[in-house]
Amino acid sequence: MTNIPANPAEQLLFEISKPGRRCVTFPALDVPEVDPVDALKGAKLRSEPARLPEVGELDLVRHFKNLAQKNYSVDRNFYPLGSCTMKYNPKINVTLLAQPGYTKAHPLPAREGHPGPPRADVQP
Repeated sequence: MTNIPANPAEQLLFEISKPGRRCVTFPALDVPEVDPVDALKGAKLRSEPARLPEVGELDLVRHFKNLAQKNYSVDRNFYPLGSCTMKYNPKINVTLLAQPGYTKAHPLPAREGHPGPPRADVQP
């Protein structure tokens, strides 16, 4: 076991939660306070408050920044060739490739006994 302290940004929000921490504090009400139970008669309300983590703003920002960095993105990782062109091909290309000669053609160049895919740039 190592003595390296855990990185708070890699822990769950519940693990770094401390009672009383808040990301934001609201100013005092400038309108009369209302009891939610009276105001929401007939609504299904919790019998007790939701158990939510209590964290400061800096901890919250670090947590979500760390999660965002774990996502696969073009900015931080290698994106395989073709990922964009496959999504954004014009409809004319899709129409051409749907022709009978292309749909069952093998993608490799022609070999003996296999003609390979027909050329789209040649007039019949």
